[in-house]
Amino acid sequence: MNFKLILLMLMIACGFSSCYINRDFMLQPDTDFVFEELSPDSTSKEFRIGPNTILQINVFTNDGALLLEYSTGGGEGRRFLTGSALNYIVDGEGYVELPLIGKVNVNGLTIPETQKYLSELYESRYNDTFVLVRVENRRALVYAGNNSRGEVVPLTGNGISIIEAITLAGGLGANADAGKVRLFRKKDGEYKVYQIDLSKIEGIKYANTAVESGDIIYVQPVPRLGREIVENIQPIVNIISSASIIYLAFSRIF
Repeated sequence: MNFKLILLMLMIACGFSSCYINRDFMLQPDTDFVFEELSPDSTSKEFRIGPNTILQINVFTNDGALLLEYSTGGGEGRRFLTGSALNYIVDGEGYVELPLIGKVNVNGLTIPETQKYLSELYESRYNDTFVLVRVENRRALVYAGNNSRGEVVPLTGNGISIIEAITLAGGLGANADAGKVRLFRKKDGEYKVYQIDLSKIEGIKYANTAVESGDIIYVQPVPRLGREIVENIQPIVNIISSASIIYLAFSRIF
């Protein structure tokens, strides 16, 4: 009877623990969900500035001669360049407010186009202006199969591929299912979801697809039912074992 009672308690414990198994899995599709078709492409659309983009802008005169002087001048010069960098936020209408020239519309421009445009605007105030522009908040989110743990991967240039972004995030986790790598990409205000299979060599044509700013890469973790059930019921098993030992000890005494 005692054995049956213990067995019943273990079964109840398993039932309660199963309610919490794999609860940290994210972005799970319905069984009838249809993924978008991803076109294999190793190139990336050139980034264009939009609202809420954070721009680092530096303006130099004399065609950037001072910039070259500082960059080749050792530690002091590099520290000056780093410390002198200023960030500007593009507002909701695509305007950025800059010293001397005021509000400038940069919405939809690429980085080279913005540099050229600002150089022309500052030319009326300085001679032979040279403008450097860098995007500070261009990044992707990568969840590489370590359950809900993720990494923010800065996109320092065009052409960072899916496989490279996963590598920058530390590679696939121990629980990762390489056959279920999902790409969430926002287009026209709506997320499109693609799924690629990196468990086979044929998947390399999709792995080289370039990552765009705002992309989410999510690698489906493999369910570990047995291990998680054991981890959930282990404390209960310990309590039952301790109670059984105490019960047997007292039954022998009395």
